[in-house]
Amino acid sequence: MGKRDDVLLEYSLPHYDASIHKKGFMETSAYIHIYRNRLYLPYKFIGVAQYDMIWNNAVAHRIKSLNQKNKVLAQTVTN
Repeated sequence: MGKRDDVLLEYSLPHYDASIHKKGFMETSAYIHIYRNRLYLPYKFIGVAQYDMIWNNAVAHRIKSLNQKNKVLAQTVTN
């Protein structure tokens, strides 16, 4: 994946705890790191999707059509 400014890699965040992943708490890890790194500011809502979700074209189009300044995508480490 090339460098993108709309994608955050969880393991590169300033406050990252790898032990959460080692314990198998992948989705919980996303929530904890969003909170600890204050990524929820200044947004009214934060959404998290699991890596194995398959989105149909209508949903993908809706997400892509959102105003970019109101959207932050985060990606967890993959092994």
